[in-house]
Amino acid sequence: MVERRKFMRFSTSVDVKYRVPERAIEGLSLSRDFSREGIGFTGNRGIPSGTHLELEINIPGEIAPIFATGEVAWVKESSKGGEFDIGVKLVKMDSFDRSRLLEYAYNEWLKARSKAV
Repeated sequence: MVERRKFMRFSTSVDVKYRVPERAIEGLSLSRDFSREGIGFTGNRGIPSGTHLELEINIPGEIAPIFATGEVAWVKESSKGGEFDIGVKLVKMDSFDRSRLLEYAYNEWLKARSKAV
């Protein structure tokens, strides 16, 4: 399978609150992974592709959350019954907040890598 992603994906968990403004859909999840342009998490409801979401991302140890908007790029039923894996393209996020998120992910990646050596 050919990798189509442009940016490295970090398998780091952060708390993600998501909300669909037009519908009564909201939830709290841990991210599976994220990159410069997207974030993946598991939800208890399937959200159709193309749906716009409001996101609140909380980095462990930091007080200020990151607010962003995204668009559901794909959704598929999880191997765990009743859950859905959701891939979201990040549409709008402050550049400083994007840097905070990626710096956290990179530092976690370095820690994991140093433990493996």
